[in-house]
Formats: sequence, C-alpha cells, structure tokens
Amino acid sequence: MRLHTAGHILDYALMKVYNRLVETLSAYHGLPKSYLEYRLSEEPRVGEILEIANEVVEQAHPVRIKFVDKNSLSKFIYNAPNIDRIPILEEYRIVEISGVNAMPCTGTHVANTREVGEIVIDNTEKTGKGWKIYYDVKP
Repeated sequence: MRLHTAGHILDYALMKVYNRLVETLSAYHGLPKSYLEYRLSEEPRVGEILEIANEVVEQAHPVRIKFVDKNSLSKFIYNAPNIDRIPILEEYRIVEISGVNAMPCTGTHVANTREVGEIVIDNTEKTGKGWKIYYDVKP
C-alpha cells in the first residue's frame, strides 16, 4: 500500500519537475525492488523529484477511492499520466490523492500520504525508451 501510493506521488513529482505529465512505460510496486519506468530523454533529476514527493508525504493529503461511470470519468481525473491507454469499461475505480492527482487504479493505497513514510530513490537506470527509477519507502 505504501509503495503503490508512493508511485502515484512520484508521478506527480515528475510532472512538477518536468512541467508536463511524464508517460509511465512500466511499473512494479512491490519487493524486493519497486520501480517506475518513465519516457525521459535525460537522467531523472532525483533531488528535485524527492523534494516534491516528500513534501506531498508531509502534507498529509487524504487518499480517497471512488467509482465513476465511463461517461463521468473525465470529470474526476486530473494529473493522470497514460490516460489514453486505459481500457474502456462501464465503471472505473479512481484513486485520488487530494490536490495531487486522481487516476483509474485497482491497487491498494494508504488513507493519508503521511502513512507512506519517507520516499527514497535507490538508483536510476537508462532503458531502451527512458529511465527506470528504483524507489523505496522508510517508516
């Protein structure tokens, strides 16, 4: 739950650092090594990303789940990368980190960003289409 929510927070942090939604190419929110792979041409600016991400953690934003029908989806999502790749469904489960982002997601999440703990980036790795950011959370 903490790692998955941290992934949403990192999506937001990259958006703020690069002043655009950054496409996620792949992701794994588990052990032993969580990562997000982003379509980036330059090495991730880790210091800036972590500063923004951990501010979100400290601000204790509520994390809420809601279900919306396909005709209402655009009214409820914001700051959501990859929205053009989601399947067409009758109903969507939206995970919203209040004031940060809201996107379709079926993963498990904490109730408040402070529960995530400190987000750390262990490593970055150049891939064929971008960069992987390996991350973890501390209590």
